[in-house]
Amino acid sequence: MEINGNKYTKKQILDKCKEIMYSHSIGTKLSGEELDFVMAVLKQHYNYEDKMKYGCKGIVIRNNPYNPKYREFRIITDFGDEITFSPRKCLNKPKHSAQVKRAMRNIIHDQIIEFRNELFKSGVVKCEISCEVLNQDNVHIDHIYPFDALVKDFLELNNITFEDIKLVNEGNNQPQFVDTNLAQKWYDYHKQNAKLRPLSARENLKRGKNY
Repeated sequence: MEINGNKYTKKQILDKCKEIMYSHSIGTKLSGEELDFVMAVLKQHYNYEDKMKYGCKGIVIRNNPYNPKYREFRIITDFGDEITFSPRKCLNKPKHSAQVKRAMRNIIHDQIIEFRNELFKSGVVKCEISCEVLNQDNVHIDHIYPFDALVKDFLELNNITFEDIKLVNEGNNQPQFVDTNLAQKWYDYHKQNAKLRPLSARENLKRGKNY
């Protein structure tokens, strides 16, 4: 694998990330060549665009909150919040179920855009949790009933599993259903059942990726 013009094996990349992570004190923000290297690894993540959607003011080293003897890298967002990422996950192929859910989000993307555009036709838009006034650039559209729950209900309704859904372009950020009829079913199901609302980026980040 090539990182910043140099060839590495997966093990070499993970070893170098570990070396960087454990050669500094907790709370250190990466800089220079180390920052460049870790950012290049992060860019390999199949869901890189989602990881970066709140901006990136830097990479910081933290203790793992569940097992403090281990460490982790976190993205510092433009809002000062932190998002964990794993170098190992950056290099590994995503699970099929994750790719199916990515495809399902892609299918209903225009519904999200339509909902957002209609909001701003009605005047001032506020975050439904914090009441912060929002604009087109900082509004995030949230599923009140979690997106993952909608997916689970849809699969059960159609008596299928993730493994039954075949994809094209699997392995990148634009997977698509092979079965266009099933894609249309999901589009219609989401249109009928999804309950959406506007949130600020900070409140949406607190809700997590399942929404």
